[in-house]
Amino acid sequence: MKMGQDMLLKVLLTLPPKTLMRFKCVSKWWSALINNPGFVSKHLSISANNNLTTLHVFLARLVVQRQHEEVEEDPKCNSTTKKEETEEVLSFLELCKDDDNTDDEHGNSCSLVGVQDIIIPQSLIQNIGVPEQQFGIEGHCNGIVLLSSESSLVLCNPGIGEFNRIPDEPCLPMWPLDQPDDYDGQDHLETGFHTGFGYDPMSNEYKVVTFTTYFQEADEDRWRFLSRHRAVVYTMGCDFWEEINTDSLETETTLFWPKHFEMSFKGMCYWLGIEQDKELFPFDAVGHRFHANGTLIISFDTSREVFHGIPLPSELQQFVRSNHLYLKLTVWNESVAFFALSVDHRRYPEPYEMWVMDDDFKGAWTKHLTIEGTDDQIRRSRPVALWGDECLMVDSDGYDGHVVFFNLCTKKLKHIPIETKHHENVFVYVNSIVSVMGRSHKLTSIENTCSDKDEDAMVMVDGERESCKRLYSYSVWAIPPADVSHRMKKVMEGLQAEFGGPEIEPHIPILGSIQMMSREDALNKFRFAPMDDIVAKVDRVVTKNYFYQCVSLLMDRELFENAQRWSYHFGFYNSSMPYLSLFYGKLTEEERKKAGEIVNILDESITSLTFPVTHFALYEIDYDDRSLKSWTKIAEIGH
Repeated sequence: MKMGQDMLLKVLLTLPPKTLMRFKCVSKWWSALINNPGFVSKHLSISANNNLTTLHVFLARLVVQRQHEEVEEDPKCNSTTKKEETEEVLSFLELCKDDDNTDDEHGNSCSLVGVQDIIIPQSLIQNIGVPEQQFGIEGHCNGIVLLSSESSLVLCNPGIGEFNRIPDEPCLPMWPLDQPDDYDGQDHLETGFHTGFGYDPMSNEYKVVTFTTYFQEADEDRWRFLSRHRAVVYTMGCDFWEEINTDSLETETTLFWPKHFEMSFKGMCYWLGIEQDKELFPFDAVGHRFHANGTLIISFDTSREVFHGIPLPSELQQFVRSNHLYLKLTVWNESVAFFALSVDHRRYPEPYEMWVMDDDFKGAWTKHLTIEGTDDQIRRSRPVALWGDECLMVDSDGYDGHVVFFNLCTKKLKHIPIETKHHENVFVYVNSIVSVMGRSHKLTSIENTCSDKDEDAMVMVDGERESCKRLYSYSVWAIPPADVSHRMKKVMEGLQAEFGGPEIEPHIPILGSIQMMSREDALNKFRFAPMDDIVAKVDRVVTKNYFYQCVSLLMDRELFENAQRWSYHFGFYNSSMPYLSLFYGKLTEEERKKAGEIVNILDESITSLTFPVTHFALYEIDYDDRSLKSWTKIAEIGH
C-alpha cells in the first residue's frame, strides 16, 4: 500500500494545476494531499524545472473582435478599407520544442500547441466597480500574477482559477504631507506610483511593494523631487499593508528612482530605474538643473525590506548616460541577466548582448553572448528570454508586436501567430497550485539565519547556504581644516544632544555613490585625481526631508564648479550642489525649523565661513549602516 502511495505522489506531482484541482474531489485524502504545503512546494519545484521541452508564456494578446469596411473620404475614390477592432485578452501560451523537427526554411524547432485565455470572474469586476477597465500585468512569481486596473490590484493564479483583490493601500498620500522648506507651492506637482511583486523565502510570504514619488518635471528626463520616496508592503498571508523605510533609496548625493518592474528572483524584486543627483532648490535661479546620472538596476530584498542600486557594466556606461540603451532583465542558468540593445545604430553595430551577473550582491557582470545579425526585424525585436538555442522575442514594429523565436545557431526567425501591444509584459510562466487566498496555503517553512548585523550573513534556501554580502559604495570627501572641523563638531554635538542621530565626521561629499568600480579601480582613480586648491564658502543653512541632508551647510557655486573636475576624472556627471552635513536623521518640519535655529544660536557667523580645502579622502560606505560605524577611510591625499 505504501509503495502505491509513493507512486501516486510521483504521478500527481507531474500533473497540470487544473487536473489536480479536479482530483481534489476524488476523496478527502487526495484533497488533503494536494493542499499540503509540502506537496505545493514540490509541485512548484518540478514545474519550474520542467521547461526543457515545454514553455509557458503569459501575455496580454490582441484578439480581433470584428471587422468592418470604411469608405475613403475622397468622393473621387470609391475604394474601401477593412478595419479591425481588437481588444487585449490575458492569455498564456504553451509552446513545444520538437527536436525531430527538420524545418530547413526556418531552422527553428519550437511551435505553438495551445492558447488559454484567462477569464476574470464577473463578481470580481463588479466588486471593483468599473467594468470597462482593463487589467494590466504588474508582475509575477511562482505562478501568481499581479494584475492592476486604474483603481485596484488583484492577485491571481490562472492555473487554478483563483483571484483575490488586494485591499486598497491606506498609507500613501496622493500629495506629500511634508513639503520641502523652500518649495513655494506655485509649480504643478506630480505623483508617481510604482509596484513590484515577489516571494520572501525567509517568512514564506508573498509581498507586493508599492512606492510613490512626488516631483516636478523640469525638462525631458529631468525631475525635481519634492519629498522623500515613501513605500508600503502588502503581505499576502497577513492581508495588510505596512509602511517601510526608504532610506536605502538615498545616498549622500543621489536618489534611486525605480521606474519599471522587471522580475522577482531568489527573494529579490528587480526594477529598471535611474539614479539622480539631489536637487537643491536655492540654486535654480542661477541655472542649476537636476541631472539624471543614468539607468541602473534597483533591487528590493523582500526579507530585509531594503533597496539596493546595482550598476550596469562599465562598458555600457556611455549608452546608459545618453539614454541610448534598451534593457530587459531575465534569468539565465539560475543567475540574474539582462539583454542590452543600443538604439544608436551608428555607435553600436552589434544588435544584442546578454550580460550575466557574476555575484548576485556585488553587481559584477560577464558578457555571455552577442546576438549578431543585420536583419531589420531582428533589430526591432525585443528579447524576452532564452530557451535553449531559441530566444523568445517580440517584434515591436509599429504599435502592435508579434511573438517570434530567433534561433541563435541558424540565425533564423520563426513567427508565432500571436500579437501583443506590450513587449514589457511578456514573460515565461511557471504552472503552480500556489493559492492566493491567504495564510492557510503557505509553502513549507524555510530556515532563516540571516542577521542585519552579519557582514557576510548566510541564508538557508532549499537546503543550500547562500551569501548575503553587503553592497559597498565609494565616496570622495573634501576634509575641512582641523580648526573648522572642531567648530563644526561643536554644532553637531548640540544637534545630537537635542535630536540624537549618528556621529558624523565633518566632510563635504565632492563625489558620492561610486558603485560601478571595484575598490582597486576606485583607489587608482583617487590616487591620480586633480589636486587643485579649493576654497569653500558657506552660502546658507539648509534643512531637507532627506536623511543625509537633514541639516546641512550649503556651499556656494564656486565649489560646485571645482568639484566637477573630480566628477569628470571618475567618469561621472555630478550636478549635486556640495554641502557639509551637520545632522543625519529624520525630523518633522517643525523639528527641522528648530534645528536651523539651534545652528544659528550655536554659531552665529557660520553662514559667513570661508576655508581652504587641501585634503581629500576616499571612503568605502555601506549605506545600509545608518550608524556609520562601518564607513571606512581607505585612502587620503593632500598637501
